[in-house]
Amino acid sequence: MKKHFILIILIIFIAYANSLVGDFIYDDYFVIVDNDFIKSWRNTSLIFDRRYLSHPMEMTFNMGTYNIGSGETTYRPVVTLTYFLNYALFKLNPRGYRFTNILLHIINAILIYLLLNALFKNQLLSLFSALLFGIHPLNAGVVNCTGFRPNVLVFLFSVLSIILYFKYRVISSKQRRTYLFASLLSFFLAIFSKEIAIVLPLALIAGDLFHTNFQFRKILINAKIYLLYFIIDIFYVFIYFFVFPPQQKIIQMPITVGSFFYNFLQMPYTLGAYLKDILFPKDLVPILSPITLHYTWVILAVIIIAFSAYVFLMRLKALRGVAFSVLWFFIWFVPVSNFIYSLRISVAYRYLYIPFLGVTCAFGLFFIKIWNKNCKFLSNMFLARRIFVLSCFAYFLIFTVSVNVSWRNDVLLYSSICKKYPLSATAHAGLGVALLKYGKEEEVEKEFNTVLSLSRNPELFRPFSFALASIYLGRLYNRRGKFSKAEQMYLQALGVFPNSARIYTELGSCYNKQGLYGEALDYFNKAKHINPRFLPAYINSGISYKLMHKYSDAKNEFLGALEIYPQSKEANDNLSQLEAIWREQKR
Repeated sequence: MKKHFILIILIIFIAYANSLVGDFIYDDYFVIVDNDFIKSWRNTSLIFDRRYLSHPMEMTFNMGTYNIGSGETTYRPVVTLTYFLNYALFKLNPRGYRFTNILLHIINAILIYLLLNALFKNQLLSLFSALLFGIHPLNAGVVNCTGFRPNVLVFLFSVLSIILYFKYRVISSKQRRTYLFASLLSFFLAIFSKEIAIVLPLALIAGDLFHTNFQFRKILINAKIYLLYFIIDIFYVFIYFFVFPPQQKIIQMPITVGSFFYNFLQMPYTLGAYLKDILFPKDLVPILSPITLHYTWVILAVIIIAFSAYVFLMRLKALRGVAFSVLWFFIWFVPVSNFIYSLRISVAYRYLYIPFLGVTCAFGLFFIKIWNKNCKFLSNMFLARRIFVLSCFAYFLIFTVSVNVSWRNDVLLYSSICKKYPLSATAHAGLGVALLKYGKEEEVEKEFNTVLSLSRNPELFRPFSFALASIYLGRLYNRRGKFSKAEQMYLQALGVFPNSARIYTELGSCYNKQGLYGEALDYFNKAKHINPRFLPAYINSGISYKLMHKYSDAKNEFLGALEIYPQSKEANDNLSQLEAIWREQKR
């Protein structure tokens, strides 16, 4: 077993070694780079405060390190604590964050080995499944992007909870309670890493079915223990809805549409999209535009669903390993397949990180059949069969190394997305933001104008991308002194996001530059009305009053900003300037 662990660690590290040279990427800027929240241990107390939550859109429109909260729109304190620790150790060195994700991914692969070995007592199956999970390119995005860490942590704690639960079932009576408590604690950490862990009790029951060889009587006897896990579920639901409810949507029109029946019909389509990329992982990028999929894959997905039903109804015990793979996959896949509710992004590879254990287990079963000397298929070609298995691992490993290059920085990432989805407004908006980080303003303007051009087509219109492009173009025009164009951009963004404190504040700053301080203050006040704790509105109001020589009012605005965020350098610097002005006047 130790040799297997060393092999898992070595091969996964080889697969992801080239990702260590990458920069921060995608959501990393919201939760780490442009967010002061995780940069001071004093802010850990805010984990238990409503200020922990970030507004889902305001944080994206954020232009600097203002107090936007943790960068999480739902309550995930365990994840945020790891960001605190990463910043304390590595500051803003992306290699440290990427290395942490690789390490966590390796631990997850080892946990897969331990879980499958506990269930099936087959070390070769455990090894093949763990290796495939570790090196498959579908997981590359989760490993490369620190902002996707909730998926890695919820997997880690969920699988650990199940393993500890199995230990509780077989251990001596003296230590049983310790393992049960550790399992419950791990589940608690899982559900406060990402809300998808709420289905873990179902996975636990499913694991018990295979662990007890389908003795349903034992499952019923164990119902009291399952109740403990469901109590944690209930506690989390209470926290989610009544203590830390997700920040309200500020968009005027619905992000997604769809009914329960429509979502049900979409499941084979979604599964087909994933299936295609699992088998042929070429040019894997986040899917940010409408999926174009040949119906061959949809039909194949329907066949898989039908076969899954057949296994459970007719061959549950005979195909034990296949049944586990299928059950694990669908328990974790259904909540992220648009079946229960519509997701803003219908298909994203990070959603498949936990369900993928079922996929790798199914592949592992297939590989050990071929690897086995007694395999009846091509019985005289033992060496060729083993070469085929090894070639499959090499095939996935090579693609992972290649995909890591696309995840090296945002420009490479969004360029690859634009190449695959040239009509995606979301992709062009992302590329525009990425190019701005490198000061390529002409290319930035081109990408954002492409977004506005695509948005004229109702089928291609994406409200969030349209508003993002409008805001960034507004900033460019404002900086160049083209105030009428800037105002036009901000107003059209407000047409989509009428309750955005950020947009009102930036529009006010546009009037500030023109010397129209009264109009500017009107917009800053609107921003403060929408979000009374929106720091930039107070700072910009103070600047307006300072330029109007109303120093007392300016001081009150800057002090109001410091009440919200005492570490604000901009507010403190402006107060120092006011004091210097007062000293000069006294002379």
